[in-house]
Amino acid sequence: MERRKQGVKSFVTKILVCFLICNWSIGIAQDFHFSQFDQTPLLINPAYAGTFGGTHRVIMNYRDQWRAFGAPYKTYALSYDFMLIKEKWDKTKIAGGLFIFRDQAGYSNLSSTQVQLSMSSIISLNENHGLSVGLQGGFAQKAIDLSEVSTDNQFSNGTHNQKDPIGETNNYNSRSYGDFTGGLAWHYVKNEINPFADNQIKATIGFALYHINRPKQEFYDLNKDRLYSKMSIHGYGLIGFKGTQLAMTPSFLILSQGPTKEILAGTMFRYRIREGGLSKKFDQQAAISIGAHYRFGDAIIPGFLLEIANFRLGVSYDINTSKLNVATNGQGGLEISLGFVNPNPFKRKKTSTLL
Repeated sequence: MERRKQGVKSFVTKILVCFLICNWSIGIAQDFHFSQFDQTPLLINPAYAGTFGGTHRVIMNYRDQWRAFGAPYKTYALSYDFMLIKEKWDKTKIAGGLFIFRDQAGYSNLSSTQVQLSMSSIISLNENHGLSVGLQGGFAQKAIDLSEVSTDNQFSNGTHNQKDPIGETNNYNSRSYGDFTGGLAWHYVKNEINPFADNQIKATIGFALYHINRPKQEFYDLNKDRLYSKMSIHGYGLIGFKGTQLAMTPSFLILSQGPTKEILAGTMFRYRIREGGLSKKFDQQAAISIGAHYRFGDAIIPGFLLEIANFRLGVSYDINTSKLNVATNGQGGLEISLGFVNPNPFKRKKTSTLL
């Protein structure tokens, strides 16, 4: 009998912990996010479409969070941006983009699916300075499924039966809505011979406003809540150390959405592989970056990035540092990104800023 009570107590504790996690995640950030934010340019700012100096870029992202609780939060994303008009004007280029993501959270299978189209105008102000402006629009769908949720209504005489009714309404309808974002960014490049030149200085700072139309967020018709608009300020830099193959790439992201805020900052140290250091086939066409970021009040995020010719692979892991680490034992989220850029950025010659 005592063993049964302990089992019930343990089960209820897990339910409560998962409930707290769901509410905590909603309170910290109403939108989903990636820790490798520099590998999600179209999510961060539609003005970043086309600002990679090439003609085509594809990036895939995957995030797996809080697996220790048995119901991990999984997020998938795919982005593709490309040059639409590059030859017609000398100082202005037009780029387009497509961003798709799906997020599934917890035992309630709360899912979000979104498809967004982006368009940006990239203006070269002079040899060193550039400006880009972008708009993004699309649709989103949210759904919830309570078939795997457990409640106290399924306990009888101290025994839990998952097949018993949960005693809660399970007729939540999926909801679809339009969503719109706008942004702008300033770009600076100095001493560029190619994108990874010795002694190069490169920087970009951007601002974006998400959910401009504040779409409704409800599963019941009586609920008239609207999604808060979100403001984002973000920046990225590359500082090459003269006479070496080493560079520093600091970056930051500040998000403000309703009553919630998020600040993420850190740096990576990038080393370009010398001739013969990786493979004769990829001489001077590879680089490794290692570093860490910190999400204030939440997690330390060590990361690794490998670049080989047109490809790049990023891996990071959130190590939880908030009060939630009592339940997670410091475990957080694994994140992987895989990108492709054409043409090969290691071979690109300088033309003008971003173009």
